[in-house]
Amino acid sequence: MARRVGTARVEALLEAQAREIAWGGSTSFKGHKAAVETLSTAGTIGTPTKTLTAADSGMTLFCDISTVAIVIQLPTPAAGLTFKMVLSTASDNENARNLIINTGSNSINMGGNIMIAGAIQEITSGTSSIAIQAGTAAATVGDYLIFDCDGTDWYVQGS
Repeated sequence: MARRVGTARVEALLEAQAREIAWGGSTSFKGHKAAVETLSTAGTIGTPTKTLTAADSGMTLFCDISTVAIVIQLPTPAAGLTFKMVLSTASDNENARNLIINTGSNSINMGGNIMIAGAIQEITSGTSSIAIQAGTAAATVGDYLIFDCDGTDWYVQGS
């Protein structure tokens, strides 16, 4: 005779798994949402607005640089980490209002390409910090950067 297993019991069994579950190719997770956070507090390289951790992977950060410079520090590299930063408020073309993303160490590199004012800007190895500088060209709503990690370096794309 089959015994009914309730939702709470199934949830407890899944949470107690000590290994990864290999879901089938047609499995989907309806209603899953990535974490988001809005940043609007001033930061510096020494005291970042937000220091990300591996547990934050998949997060989208909406950044308001209309009145402050925001600094985000990426976590220690680990394969599969990913983050997205989006400007949620246009800058007023003021030099001191920037979005800065750094690795926290000169020995941890970034690479990739970013579209800036219609031109591709290559991010070369040896780069450990990127700044969207509002004083160079007014940063606008929707400008974004996506960071992915291979376990050693960070790879960036954006506009």
